Amino acid sequence: RALYFGVKLQREPGKPLRALTHDADNGHIWKDDEVELFFDPFSTGREYFQLILNSEGVLYDARHRIRVVLDPPGAGPADTKHARETDLAWASHLERAVSIERDYWSVEMRLPLKSIGLAAAPAGHEVRFNITSADWDTEEYTCLTPVSSWHDPNQFGALILVDKRLEMEVLRLA
Repeated sequence: RALYFGVKLQREPGKPLRALTHDADNGHIWKDDEVELFFDPFSTGREYFQLILNSEGVLYDARHRIRVVLDPPGAGPADTKHARETDLAWASHLERAVSIERDYWSVEMRLPLKSIGLAAAPAGHEVRFNITSADWDTEEYTCLTPVSSWHDPNQFGALILVDKRLEMEVLRLA
């Protein structure tokens, strides 16, 4: 019924975390120390969901749709480009808890599957997925699946839904 995530992020001891955004769905939250989740639940490459949390637990959640539109400045009259439409009215119903410690901060999350259209997804269903984070003071930017654009669902990795609970103790990204 839900996806559960726990993320632990290093921080410089004694340095404050950057959390300039205090209101939900503020698009500038990506400028904070943050963690982002991306989901393309049906692997279409044309619609995906984005959730951003900063160290104060402020949430930005949006549904994005990618459309192909004419590109008038292109080389030819039929040239096209991709345009992203953002729906901020979409609500993820994400439950979360943030903890700030001396040398790290962490967030635990519960995302209802129905919020991304997967209320009855069978075991074995593949969800295109990525998780990213930004630490602006140390200039560390992390992606579970390295991409050239965080907003290209065709570059996301994959989660495979199972009927049993799986636990991962530690995943270290070098």
